[in-house]
Amino acid sequence: MFIQKLHQCCVLFDFVSDPLSDLEFKEVKQTGLREIAEYFTHSCDVVTKAIYPEAITMFSVNLFQTLPPSWNPTGAELVAYCLVQFPEKESSLTELVIVGLLKFWPNTHSPKEGMLLNELEEILDATEHSESIKVMEPLFCQLAKNSKSHWNKTICGLTYNVLKLFMEMIQKLFHDCTQEYKAEKQKDRF
Repeated sequence: MFIQKLHQCCVLFDFVSDPLSDLEFKEVKQTGLREIAEYFTHSCDVVTKAIYPEAITMFSVNLFQTLPPSWNPTGAELVAYCLVQFPEKESSLTELVIVGLLKFWPNTHSPKEGMLLNELEEILDATEHSESIKVMEPLFCQLAKNSKSHWNKTICGLTYNVLKLFMEMIQKLFHDCTQEYKAEKQKDRF
């Protein structure tokens, strides 16, 4: 029954461009999402590991797709907090959480990008070195793309903070990647 509720919350509703269509269903979804997020934050010790992947997918989908209603502006914060709890509780879930977040990267909404970058920074702070290596390539690619093309200085600053955190965690690998990049650039010149 609980997994069914998680699947129901994965249905995307367009809360921004057409706020009045399916209003009743959107309200039900936001209420259900809030209930699930509160359950996970207050009862995380009772949740079984079998539910983690479903919950991570549901929270990843909803973190950037739904906007919290005006009467509950902390709704997104609650969902974000739930996502950070998974890697803290079980480090093997880091890859699933980060890949889920990258899948729903909000390309056109700076406040949501800022929220995503803050989430990534918190997750990486709580991540073990061995787990961070698994997500390095897709995360570096997205961060590099974001740092080169984003117009908002705050977002660029947050992007650089996450990159810096990664560089500090895995200095040797970052150095090796930098050397490889420089060598490839030299080859391209000739």
